[in-house]
Amino acid sequence: MPLQVQCSCRSRTLSTNFSPRAMLMRSRLHPDTGERHLGLLRWGLVPSFAKDMSGAAKCINARADTVASKPSFRTAFKKGRCLVPTNSYFEWQVLSDGGKQPYAIGLANDPMMAFAGLWECWKNPASEEWIHTYSIRCSGLIPLGQP
Repeated sequence: MPLQVQCSCRSRTLSTNFSPRAMLMRSRLHPDTGERHLGLLRWGLVPSFAKDMSGAAKCINARADTVASKPSFRTAFKKGRCLVPTNSYFEWQVLSDGGKQPYAIGLANDPMMAFAGLWECWKNPASEEWIHTYSIRCSGLIPLGQP
């Protein structure tokens, strides 16, 4: 199936450290046609029923054990699947002084990997603009150093 590219973005500086609310390229399946699309999605899923985007920061990750039943993710789980390509991700260790130490984790033999994700459209009631948002589907923690 061909990949459709939809992007009207300006040149951007490449980075490996993204925070919630960042607009990033993601590959997604159209829920009705099944066609693959590559486009900008905002990290932090906003369900279609949300009144505003204030809860998006709480919806950056969708737990695999509750994603089908949580109202925030239920529709995206049924209709909105996407791939989240990356070369690494961060885990944070809490230090004895209360600070945090980030650790970048990636595959040893491959520069790229992808997470499963969920996406959904939300219409801003003030501007009538459609915003495409996504969340990363995750499972329990894997201790460092284990496959």
